[in-house]
Amino acid sequence: MSIKREKSELEGILFKVFMNYSVFGARYNMNYLRVQKFISMCVDAGLIDSKITPQSLDLLFRKVNNRNPNMTFPTFLEITLKLAEMRDPMGFRKNPVEVYSQLITQNFLPLAGLLQEKREEVTDDSLVISEDCKLIMHSIFKGLKYIYVRNFPWELKPSEDVSTQSQKSLELLFREFDIYPALMTKNKVHAIWRDIVIMQSNKFPPALSLLPEGIEDRGECLTLSKFVLLIYLCSIFGYQDSHTAASSNSEKLLILLERIELSRSDPISISNSLLPPEDVIQIILDHEPSEASVLDIDDDNVSVISLDQEGALVADKYLTRLQSIFQVYCAYGDPLNIKRMKSSNLLKLLKNAGVIGDAWATSSIDSASSRKSQQPGLISAVEVDLIFSRLTGIKKQMSKTKKITASIEFQKFLKTLELISRKVFPEIPLQEKLNKLLEDYIMKLADQLSEERATNSKIIQEIMEEFKNDDVIECLSLVQRSIFYYYKAYAGVNYEMNFHGFIKFCKDFEIFPDIVTKSKLLRIFKTLAGITSENLDVSVQSYTSLDENIPINEDTIDDKLFVEALALISAEINYVDPNPGPVAKICWFIERLSQSDGPEKVVKKMGHNRTTTGDGPDLVALLKVKYPDILDHTEARRPTFQDLAFLVPIS
Repeated sequence: MSIKREKSELEGILFKVFMNYSVFGARYNMNYLRVQKFISMCVDAGLIDSKITPQSLDLLFRKVNNRNPNMTFPTFLEITLKLAEMRDPMGFRKNPVEVYSQLITQNFLPLAGLLQEKREEVTDDSLVISEDCKLIMHSIFKGLKYIYVRNFPWELKPSEDVSTQSQKSLELLFREFDIYPALMTKNKVHAIWRDIVIMQSNKFPPALSLLPEGIEDRGECLTLSKFVLLIYLCSIFGYQDSHTAASSNSEKLLILLERIELSRSDPISISNSLLPPEDVIQIILDHEPSEASVLDIDDDNVSVISLDQEGALVADKYLTRLQSIFQVYCAYGDPLNIKRMKSSNLLKLLKNAGVIGDAWATSSIDSASSRKSQQPGLISAVEVDLIFSRLTGIKKQMSKTKKITASIEFQKFLKTLELISRKVFPEIPLQEKLNKLLEDYIMKLADQLSEERATNSKIIQEIMEEFKNDDVIECLSLVQRSIFYYYKAYAGVNYEMNFHGFIKFCKDFEIFPDIVTKSKLLRIFKTLAGITSENLDVSVQSYTSLDENIPINEDTIDDKLFVEALALISAEINYVDPNPGPVAKICWFIERLSQSDGPEKVVKKMGHNRTTTGDGPDLVALLKVKYPDILDHTEARRPTFQDLAFLVPIS
């Protein structure tokens, strides 16, 4: 049994502040604070003055964090001391407790109070839970409790610090249940976690109302009642689009529960099922009768495997362009995947084609950036979701112990389009239905994708123009000498690197997913390799040839282009104005690579030892000699947070 370290009240308050500005990193199962959010936090706390500026905060963040873009909570605690010292250097040296106490009471405690009252994502309206929804949740409580105990056993051991562990487990559970990322983005999951689990007390009334009468709550951080509430909120936010606004919350909840049941990998029995009893469903239907939406597609006479003959004739005419569109949307979030499409990517495709209106499941819950449109579209995201669920596994044919893969191959993608055309154009023959859907909506994506490729390449080429001055060229030549040892470990026999080697390097050196997305890396690689994205398209002659494997062209770059790729990635890291020059960005980025696990992995693979000589494995040795002003971070020790935490008066 682990022993929990005694925490001060101040640490708990600062943790809530930290959680409101941090993001969750799945790689190490931790929350991280990024420099932009750190500066925003200081602005909100009223810390900006003549001594503490956005520029000085940017430099402080990178200095304290050793140029790492991700700041952990322990480091955040220590940087609060640095802020106190920046505000009053002389006073901090004479009496650090007094100066630090002023910073906490005048800036961080008021900020914590404001954050406690503000829920950015979970509004009061979303916490008004109808009696029908409570009835549903009460009827399946045994199943929810079974899942909770099975997936969060540490919550029942109060001696452990469980917050990070529970947050990671919840993300994995939502991924298994096909909630994340199909219905909700990682940012939304994190925001709801913050608003409900972190910022609210364990006796949170909306959560407790979802427990059956007489049931005691359990858990330390993610309590049983909060877990049940999170499931409910997923149904509200996951299906919050313009087409389902008229649907009741109970209908959305029933759709989500069936989605979860289809995706569960644990053994399912009557006692732990998440499907409400028939009498409960009947009560809901009696309360709120609704029109049939996609139920007509569940007709057993309609095949879910192959196109009807008339549909196949239409598909053949558009097959090459359809396959191109399918491949591009499969690759969103996973550039190496061009064969299977997830539901979130299907919704994105249909939304961009105008089949679904502009406000749809994933984008509409982003209150900060969503732009809701009045365009209704042809079909709702919920109806598409139900079609997708049927194509990936019908409940009555589902194995209770086998997890259903929530993705479709190209053949079922065509079938999806056929089923959608049946739904949205019921009055015309099938051949005309599918032809109208493809011609008027889906095919216009081909031109959009072509323009997008050209725009992306142009942006990258414009950034590359910055690297043509003598200072940057000299810096990149040093990088090329320093990195070549590592480059060889990922290149082929001719010292040419393909995308598989490139992405492997980026993973080992913690570039992906920490700094840049895989899709962005693919665009950079393709631009440098001089290969247009059109070469990914593979022509097929007819519908019958779709079972053949689809080849992927083998594009490569050399070590010089590889260094250019690193420079482009360094330019992706944002800084507060005034912007550091490209040389500083490159130096800091290479230093970050040297602090990752990548060098050690390569050295072990090559069977060599680390050295610190010029062209050896030390990535920054040459850069430190050339740019000491950029890469010198030495500093004397200061008092730690734990030295002062219990001395600061909170009330």
